[in-house]
Amino acid sequence: MTKTLTVFRRVLLLGLATMTLSSLSFATILCGAVPQTISAIAAGGGCTFGSNLFSNVSIATSVEFVASPDAIDPTKVQLTLTGATTNPGVVNVMVSDSNAAAWALVGAMQFDLILTYTVTGSAPYFTQFADSFTGTATGAGEVSYDKMANGRVLPTLVTPSSSNAPMSLGGTIQTFAVTDNIIVHASGATATLTNATNSFTMVPVVIGTPEPATSILMGSGLLAFAYMYMLRRKRR
Repeated sequence: MTKTLTVFRRVLLLGLATMTLSSLSFATILCGAVPQTISAIAAGGGCTFGSNLFSNVSIATSVEFVASPDAIDPTKVQLTLTGATTNPGVVNVMVSDSNAAAWALVGAMQFDLILTYTVTGSAPYFTQFADSFTGTATGAGEVSYDKMANGRVLPTLVTPSSSNAPMSLGGTIQTFAVTDNIIVHASGATATLTNATNSFTMVPVVIGTPEPATSILMGSGLLAFAYMYMLRRKRR
């Protein structure tokens, strides 16, 4: 019985260590196709998508004129991540608002939104970035969207539902800062922003650091193994 308890304790400690290291290495929130608000991501210290960490997520500065407060509210503005969760591939970060009406302006209404965040891969494999947005504008209404990553600035998008070709990050990068500058101005007409998307291109690499879900499953499996082993010894 003593030997059984010793084995159980060792496996238990190993399982707990695996899950602890995972929680220390990664944020507690998993990004994905389900939108996460800026406030929720910030409260969790960031979020992970595959082997990539998105941290320091915040609406750094924002100014609004007449438009709904929801247009710049971090509990309404949200991120949705799609694309490849393993390399090679492209990670798409889409910015939207849970209150779609807040980004549909009519008359003398305007809002400015500056979103910042940091992207960190498990290895230096990011090479390019691009952006696009979906929206409409009539008359004097306009939607303006520009983006900077790793100190490089993409041309400003002003045509509704347009995109920029990928631009080099200046090498194979592991960590870089992103700044999105969004302006929606109705100018006595109408202007609507549906969403704005950032895209980051990755190259194939061998990733040695386990993803959070993998680490949790591994730790749970070790605990289950220890429990079954203890029951078997007890029956004998």
